[in-house]
Amino acid sequence: ELLARVNRHLNNRETIEEELEEANSHRMLAEFLPQNLVKQIRSGSVDEFAAEQHQDCCMLVSDVTDLSRLAELISTCDLVQYINTMCSKFDAIVSRTQGVFPVSTFCSKYMVVSKEDNASPAKKAQRMLRVAMRMMHSVSRITFNEELRALGYDHLIIRIGLHSGDALTGAIKGGGHYPKYKFFGRSVKMANRMEETGAGMCVHMSEEFFNCLDPKSQDIKNLQVTEHVYNNGLLPMKTYIAPGLPTVTVPLLAPSMDFETKSRRSSA
Repeated sequence: ELLARVNRHLNNRETIEEELEEANSHRMLAEFLPQNLVKQIRSGSVDEFAAEQHQDCCMLVSDVTDLSRLAELISTCDLVQYINTMCSKFDAIVSRTQGVFPVSTFCSKYMVVSKEDNASPAKKAQRMLRVAMRMMHSVSRITFNEELRALGYDHLIIRIGLHSGDALTGAIKGGGHYPKYKFFGRSVKMANRMEETGAGMCVHMSEEFFNCLDPKSQDIKNLQVTEHVYNNGLLPMKTYIAPGLPTVTVPLLAPSMDFETKSRRSSA
């Protein structure tokens, strides 16, 4: 019930942002789809679903941990205010970073993708990792009130998942006046899985994303990374976890994960 109230309050934020979302949808269409298709969508002469395949698309998904617990400890309005502050900080970070843009927000979940440009996979991954680290730093500065700090909650805790791969983008008109721009496919599921199986204040990277990173990059040359083998119930996959802040210790066994931790630690 508490989470339902939180969702209702956050929906008010989404309602206020509908016009911005519509403008962003048109902007994203222009960046991802051919101009002739964009014109067809705007004129209403296109099919209900216009899709395009993209390669080497980097995706970031973040979410707040212990949201249910926080909803029990503080009022709905206070929780919404914390999440609204977080999303505003994330928006500012993304707007200052070249080659990335936010796709969607739902409750406390936030998604960012790389733009379709001439950047190399390594450059796209570097940009997204930089966004992830800045998001971690910004969240650590959203401090809680004295009541929560007395219970051991100093600030919002988030998980971030990163993945790189092919993606299907779709302009869904659905009979409405404005098309909505969405992402589909395995890459979206993988980015969400990296977030959901990650650890608080850590960045959880798929092997595909990690392999895109340039180990000589200034952003990651001192980044401490722990390698894991993640058993997702199908086939084991190698993933990598890095602390989002210098004071964070990467857990040997992250919550909600079935991990076999490798004995070696590698610096990217």
